[in-house]
Amino acid sequence: MPAAPLSIMLTMSTLISAVVALPPAAAPNDTYWVKQANLGPSGSNGVNVLGAWPYSRGAGVVVAVIDTGYVAHPELNGRVLPGYDFISDARSARDGDGRDPNPRDEGDWVSQVEIDSGEVEADCEAGASSWHGTHVASIALAAANNGIGLAGIAPEAQLLPVRAIGRCSGSERDIADAIRWAAGGEVSGAPENEHPADVINLSLSGDGGCIGPVASAIEAALELGAVIVAAAGNDAVDASTRMPGSCDGVITVAAVTEAGRRAVYSNFGDVVEIAAPGGEYGTGIIGASNLGSTVPVRYSYARGVGTSAAAPHVSGILALARSFDPTTPAPDLAALLAVSATPFPLDPATGLPWAGDCDEGRCGAGIANAGAMLRSEEHTSELQSLAYLVCRLLLEKK
Repeated sequence: MPAAPLSIMLTMSTLISAVVALPPAAAPNDTYWVKQANLGPSGSNGVNVLGAWPYSRGAGVVVAVIDTGYVAHPELNGRVLPGYDFISDARSARDGDGRDPNPRDEGDWVSQVEIDSGEVEADCEAGASSWHGTHVASIALAAANNGIGLAGIAPEAQLLPVRAIGRCSGSERDIADAIRWAAGGEVSGAPENEHPADVINLSLSGDGGCIGPVASAIEAALELGAVIVAAAGNDAVDASTRMPGSCDGVITVAAVTEAGRRAVYSNFGDVVEIAAPGGEYGTGIIGASNLGSTVPVRYSYARGVGTSAAAPHVSGILALARSFDPTTPAPDLAALLAVSATPFPLDPATGLPWAGDCDEGRCGAGIANAGAMLRSEEHTSELQSLAYLVCRLLLEKK
């Protein structure tokens, strides 16, 4: 990063650190809280959610999760808004029709019989239903202090489930229409979205740069005022070769381990703005799930790994920030997220960032820090002009 932006970021970081923070919130009584190191203090490379809750818990904010849909779960019940199913192909949707007003996740399993018969694409792999959308949503939005399961980052925000991923992934057109509709835009054949999203989470990734219908939809959603968060992808390659993480204006998230180092699978590069916990193989991020291997059976919990899990950490933090001050412009939110980030850990042998890891800006500005961001947003009147300038400079790299 050029000297000028670095100088400005250091100035802002100094101002933020000088602000007296409110005492952190008490730990919630959720059963799995002790296993949620991903939400722990910045010293443990978590996103420091207890430092943010005295300022906000996300009330009044709508987070759209464009994914496989939603299955009923006590961690989210009562805060789920009417969504939509944008999957055009009835076979992929597994619900017997095309697009419809029901965003329920019908399961994305693939059987070996379907592969052998040629019913599905050759690159599809046999596997059980992932309940991916529900897992992602719960990281950002699960209830807190309800005595069961996990705590989400923005436990009072509302979920807008938008289904665009089915059996063997989803089409660009379906994903594009889902993005446009989630932000409050008009989509032919779909009803008006009466609850436009403040934050849109895209825990999905495909080959290619930012072109075509998805690029156009993202541009439209940004113009409508949505903040868009995208997973960097799980191919251990430069994220500029993956969409939607390579799109201008989105906040692209890389994944780090509990040690604060880049997860081996995480994409990286100049298009990445920020990093967040994504888990490691065998010890993933805990989230809501379902016991069904094909169709939904009963709610459960499961661990997941990937930048798909890292992205909703950032979406949850942005929901807290939107709730705390709805007037903060989206570009300023992106800048404050960057300057309040926890620095990546250093290699003790050299005192420098780990070579080939998250050095040279490969994982963005640092690890997202909810408490520091909310503390800085409290003082945006002092920092706003600097924040806006930093954001402009950060986004120029994309």
